[in-house]
Amino acid sequence: MFPKCLDQVASQDLLAAVGQKIESANFIGKKAETNRSNVLAKLAETQPKIYLEKYNDAITKLGNISDTSTALANARKPKLEGASAINYAVLSAIDCVGVLP
Repeated sequence: MFPKCLDQVASQDLLAAVGQKIESANFIGKKAETNRSNVLAKLAETQPKIYLEKYNDAITKLGNISDTSTALANARKPKLEGASAINYAVLSAIDCVGVLP
């Protein structure tokens, strides 16, 4: 079961956890830091959506993070060593944002 949250502050804590997972993930190859920066940029796009109470848009942005991480990990020449930790953190954040009033 994922944690529930009832306010934007709690959702920001979970977004920070997603950021930590992205930062600690092992991106691979010549463009490793570019790929990391691109995924972090997607996360940065999520935060304003929550502040503006555009929760469905925030959930879509979080889904994009998961999709991108999975694609990088599953590429023919993987660019990320596993997306599980990032995806789990994203799911926790989605679960939280999904219950915001």
